[in-house]
Amino acid sequence: MNPSPPMPQPPSMRAMIATYMSKSLANMPAPAPMTPTRAQMIRKSCEQAYRDTERLLELRATCPRDKRQEINNHLMRVRLARSLIYWQLFRINDLPNEILSIILRDVVWSGTVPEAGVTNRLRITWVSKRWREVAINDSTLWSAIWFRDPAPQERSFCWFERAGKATLDIRVAEPRGGQWTGEEMAVFLDRLFVKLEQIRSLIVVVDNWPPALVVLDKIQEYSTRRTFGLLERFEIHRNGSPYVWIGAGYEPDRHRDPMKLSPLSNLTRLDIRRIPLEMSPTLPRFREILQNCPDLARLSLDGAGPVWTPPLAAVFSPIVLPNLRHLVIGDYSLQYAMYVGTQISAPNIRALTLMNLVGEDYAPFFNMITGAFPDIRVLTVHNIECVAVPASRAVMVKWLKSMPKVGYLRMANLKMNFLQLFLGDGEDPSFDLSARWEGNAIMPPRQIITPNLLYLEVYASDPALVASLVLARKAIGAPFRKVFVDLALTAKFTPEQSRAFVNGSQIYVLPVPVQTPEEAELMAD
Repeated sequence: MNPSPPMPQPPSMRAMIATYMSKSLANMPAPAPMTPTRAQMIRKSCEQAYRDTERLLELRATCPRDKRQEINNHLMRVRLARSLIYWQLFRINDLPNEILSIILRDVVWSGTVPEAGVTNRLRITWVSKRWREVAINDSTLWSAIWFRDPAPQERSFCWFERAGKATLDIRVAEPRGGQWTGEEMAVFLDRLFVKLEQIRSLIVVVDNWPPALVVLDKIQEYSTRRTFGLLERFEIHRNGSPYVWIGAGYEPDRHRDPMKLSPLSNLTRLDIRRIPLEMSPTLPRFREILQNCPDLARLSLDGAGPVWTPPLAAVFSPIVLPNLRHLVIGDYSLQYAMYVGTQISAPNIRALTLMNLVGEDYAPFFNMITGAFPDIRVLTVHNIECVAVPASRAVMVKWLKSMPKVGYLRMANLKMNFLQLFLGDGEDPSFDLSARWEGNAIMPPRQIITPNLLYLEVYASDPALVASLVLARKAIGAPFRKVFVDLALTAKFTPEQSRAFVNGSQIYVLPVPVQTPEEAELMAD
């Protein structure tokens, strides 16, 4: 006997809503300018819908159960009908322009990534004639400009003009599908520096040497004639390779002279990356920059710094930076790291970032900075080695011990030798860590390294090592309260590693790199 055909199922609420909305929108008249008479009719219809909603809710509360679905369907249609007409009043336009402008600014800057600021501004100008007029006439709305469109950057320079005399925050990146040439960068900067005195921050990220060198040349050239009076933040990043090559045929060759960077004073943030030593500032000039920036809050030196003159370094005492809160050091050889380290004293920093210190035994550098940063709360370590030598390991344990306030560890591409340091004994730095790491007869140390370490953020790491670290910290009585994992890394965890993670801590996935509330709280504490 053939089976009976399945009984038809009632449509879901979502499907009913979609059908109702589709039909209603299709039958609505084309949008037209709002008149007082039409606005009054819409208000009356909305008031009636509100009364109908209240009546249906009361009826549903007292009706038999078998009648409730019919009332729910009716209630849905009443609410949807109100929604379809109420938005036409666009009550936000009842606000004066000054208040509307403040709201639009909040919308524009609510994004967590630079792309959001670009798209939000575009979309706001598409909403209505009034919103477009309010937005375009608000110069501060256009003051943060991301130049990434191809030359001649028509869209970005349109925003540049709309910014008027507002203070400017400029970000320059490679155009989609291409790269800057030196000639294009020179033309661009001549046009940009028309508003030189208005620039508060200048961030340039390029791949090749010619445009990077043009930036440095132009800053030096313009500083002889005009001032960067408002400049607080300067960053230049060269992301490409090779590291040493400076670009065939680049003219003029002023880059072969040490750059003066004379306009760099009164900065709150200085970030320079991959600047060749032959064109870096001299050590006296580098020290002068730091001395002229007493309010410097963030200093990032990634493969960049002063010209290498070790005998001269011994003559100077360190520059004290009392307001420095975040120090970044990366891509340094051991000797150069110690050379730069002797020139800076930053007793109040709360975030330390170390990157790409590999290929040598950096124990002398860690010995030098032991005790130098007692107030560190956030420690970021990317690709840092700890050689398998007991004496060197003991030095690095003492370094970690000298930062007892560390509460947040951000890590990427670390090996077992380094991660084992967080299981060490503060009273016995030479203690063999293998037993704790492997989970055999784990005994709590007499003094836990980084006893306040509660949060771990992980990128580009070996999942097995990360899971083992989380479980081992829990086993020695110092568990992580939360572990934040990069979304791309989660796909690499096996089910067993994922279960180990969950057993060791609370796990949170970070879709994009952002500052977590926990990190922000530690930095502000």
